[in-house]
Amino acid sequence: MISRATFLGGILLLGALGALGYQGWLLSQDVAQLAEQTNALREQIIVLNRQVQTLNEILFAFRPPAPQLPQTQRIALQAEARAILQEARTLSWAYFKERGYFPRRASDIGLSVPAGSAWNNPVVAAGGGPNARTIRWVVSGNGTRVVTAENHCYLVLERNGSIRQGCNF
Repeated sequence: MISRATFLGGILLLGALGALGYQGWLLSQDVAQLAEQTNALREQIIVLNRQVQTLNEILFAFRPPAPQLPQTQRIALQAEARAILQEARTLSWAYFKERGYFPRRASDIGLSVPAGSAWNNPVVAAGGGPNARTIRWVVSGNGTRVVTAENHCYLVLERNGSIRQGCNF
């Protein structure tokens, strides 16, 4: 089927060619055939476009999932904090066994965080000293990576050796 625009374009072409001296009846068949071929080509392009779109949708469905970087980083940073607190626990327990009481601060046991850590040096948040039954170590984020100053992990060590620990993020 010939569209109105194609038909009108063919008439204009015929008029231009007729002005140049071509015979109109021969050209009208050529223009009609050209119009049909143009429409067939348009339909093929539309079909091809739909096929490409379908192929893109299929490829999109099979794409790998987006990495869960924040979740992965959170787990890694909690592990880093727990490792620091485990060292505080070990050194605090050795200090307790040697002196009979828990240390009052990290410097008493020579504890510091390695360079490049996402955590500040641990602090004694509660307990410590000769009369304390427990010691509570807390490490807070230094803001250099995903963890902020509001994020912290803690470890509570009691005289009987039991521990409690956790993180707030």
